[in-house]
Amino acid sequence: MQKHKMSLTALLALGLWGGVANAADSLVEALKGGTPSVELRAWYYMNNAANSSNNVYNHKGSIGMLNLGAWLGYVTDEFYGFSLGALVQSNFSPWASDRQKDYYAADLYGSGAVFSELYLKYNLSNTQIKVGRQFIDTPLLGGSDARMVWESFQGVTIDSKDIPDTRLFAAYIDKFQGRTTYGMDRSINKHDSDIGKFGKRFNLSAGGIMGQNSLGFYGVMDDVYSVLVENKSIENFRFMAQYTLANDYNTGLSSSYNGNAAGRVNATGDIHMLWAEAEYKVPFESFALSFYLNLIASRTSSALDQFESEGEFWLGKIGIQNLNGFIIDFAYSTTGKNDNVVYGVGWGPHTYMGTPYFGSGPAVSRNTDSYSVSVMYDMSKIGINGLRLWTMYGVHKQDNNDLAKYSYGDVKTQRAHISLDYKVPAANGLRVRLGYEQEKLTKDIGDEEVKHQMRLMAQYKF
Repeated sequence: MQKHKMSLTALLALGLWGGVANAADSLVEALKGGTPSVELRAWYYMNNAANSSNNVYNHKGSIGMLNLGAWLGYVTDEFYGFSLGALVQSNFSPWASDRQKDYYAADLYGSGAVFSELYLKYNLSNTQIKVGRQFIDTPLLGGSDARMVWESFQGVTIDSKDIPDTRLFAAYIDKFQGRTTYGMDRSINKHDSDIGKFGKRFNLSAGGIMGQNSLGFYGVMDDVYSVLVENKSIENFRFMAQYTLANDYNTGLSSSYNGNAAGRVNATGDIHMLWAEAEYKVPFESFALSFYLNLIASRTSSALDQFESEGEFWLGKIGIQNLNGFIIDFAYSTTGKNDNVVYGVGWGPHTYMGTPYFGSGPAVSRNTDSYSVSVMYDMSKIGINGLRLWTMYGVHKQDNNDLAKYSYGDVKTQRAHISLDYKVPAANGLRVRLGYEQEKLTKDIGDEEVKHQMRLMAQYKF
């Protein structure tokens, strides 16, 4: 794919030169009059895979780890529409044992600090242009916030709401920052893992369980292009669609072929992803009903055909909202018979069928029917201000009739989640979250696998 590029450094220089040329006398005031932000963070994770004979960490038993860190940010005032922003996030595990380093090197163990946001922003009316390092949160392009270190992107984004009831978003991304260096490069010694750094290796959100053919969880890409449109012009109706291209994705790092990691094939090609959703709400006096449809589809270059990732995911959801503090959702989804679905760049993308801790993987795998129920409750309704309860239960059933290819037969994955989220009224800025999730995977042929995860997360924002 041929491309015409302008370096991010050149774009930053042009933007800064334009600002200085127009209002050089106010530049110092803009820099001094900005808004600082400070957040202290302490997160504790506990995993247990005692009954698992085939888990990604090659570990059985319980193991936990404490992470400490801080966010330090600063956004300048605007002059002539321009502003600068920066955010440093840090992560330290001062008491990590060798066993903990081995287990968590891919996602939690990585000490140090990184400028995850470092950008030039220009505002014009209701349009925002941002150049540089930045957090992104869209259905097909987004960084995960599920670990101590958030994923981030480097590139150019345009986000516009100038058209009434409409949002237009476009992005060009050329670098990605993961959680840890080992998580993006398995040639690094686990004990030498650092906080994630920006580079050409990207995380990929893709279906595929039990060693089935998969494009893998991370690989090298040239760059990423994405466009999104959202419209709310019809009363009580919302529509959103997004297209994302992962250009020249290389599979050699973490792909699986014929269920065998040793059978990885080093291939390079484009991945095309589509997301479309529509939601209609019917308001009543004391609550509202919502009806939601979602389609996710992926297509790949012919060089990637062997990885069976040209799948479709359909989801329907009925929700009850604002019912005496309750939000209740019932969902059903299904996927195409032959291929898994690639559903985003970064590990931020998710489906409404995915659970908060273990994610959406089974739901977007080939030939799978899924069911879920989710209940959220605002406990201020019973006098506990700032506290929210969330429970979710999901079942994923994958049909594998080809025993010559999938010797374990059909697979059933059950997941249960419960969590509390407390924004402490007596200590403004303090947020504490506690959660637990269980996954049980049952095969027609083979052992049952059970995994547990517990998280305790505290953060204080000044």
